[in-house]
Amino acid sequence: MYFIWFTVYIFIHHNIRAESIRTNGDDCDFDDPSQPFCYWYNFGTELDFTPHQGSTMSHSTGPEGDHSKYQNGSYIYLEASNAKFGDKAKLKSKIFKATIGRTMKLYVYMYGKNVNYFKVIIKRKNLANEELFKISGNHGQKWIEVKIHIVSLLPYELILEAAVGRNFQSDIAIDDISSLTINFRSLTGRNGVHGRTVK
Repeated sequence: MYFIWFTVYIFIHHNIRAESIRTNGDDCDFDDPSQPFCYWYNFGTELDFTPHQGSTMSHSTGPEGDHSKYQNGSYIYLEASNAKFGDKAKLKSKIFKATIGRTMKLYVYMYGKNVNYFKVIIKRKNLANEELFKISGNHGQKWIEVKIHIVSLLPYELILEAAVGRNFQSDIAIDDISSLTINFRSLTGRNGVHGRTVK
């Protein structure tokens, strides 16, 4: 299967060594029917993301199945039928602890001649929301791998947002969210880390 992937970079002081630790409790494949959204929840006022197996209801848009398990797994998606142009579905995460290095990976499916956009936003108390990633348009019949590297000195939430295009051929699907926490160790014995998120 063919993927394209995008990375949002952080820059780290050259004296720092990093080790990645998988945080399985933060992974979500949307396959558990008793808790289909894991630690995420719909909070928009216009549309919701919907758990689904197999093809979406509309032709020439959306995936034919789950990213990793095809017909045997579930994903969530924005159904564009009977919605207005620009209507949005928003999914919010639990609150994550402050981090000097965390990578979130997910897969998004954006097939349809009128697909609008998908974005990832970081929300922190008393700060304006910040857009970490955005992708727009029709990317064909494939799951797109997205990796986002996060540095935040405050606890934060993540928001996944998708918008409806000009007609029903603008379904957007999300699957297989996973997370790595980066532990930094200084090669010189110093503990300072200089990092920032670059859009």
